[in-house]
Amino acid sequence: MDYRNLLGTAAIILSSAVFVHSLGSANALPQGPNVSIASNPIVSFTCTQNSGYTIPSNFDFIITDISTYVTSGQSSEIQANGTIIWELRGTNMLGYQNINFTTGIKVVGGQAITCSANYDVYLSGYLAHQ
Repeated sequence: MDYRNLLGTAAIILSSAVFVHSLGSANALPQGPNVSIASNPIVSFTCTQNSGYTIPSNFDFIITDISTYVTSGQSSEIQANGTIIWELRGTNMLGYQNINFTTGIKVVGGQAITCSANYDVYLSGYLAHQ
């Protein structure tokens, strides 16, 4: 057998092995909470000190977007049952702030979300099965 035939056969075997090794299982992302409820799972509301949103007990709420206005020396806080889960202080970032999270902030079902800020805080996200 000629060395060129051996080299060609070895190249075919190697490329076949690399191809088979590159095949993997397919996973749909994100691999976190599923959004599979019959109604629209998107939630959007204005959060103030006097009003907010109570999450249904059988769902978790994933905060994906926050819009607020911050001036120097002030801050915006989001609270779940009175515990601060997110805060933005007005130091270098002044004016309207739009924050988008890739994975979001998870708030467990049954909790009440309120905000503490000089201006309204606008929240949006989605409900996910627990």
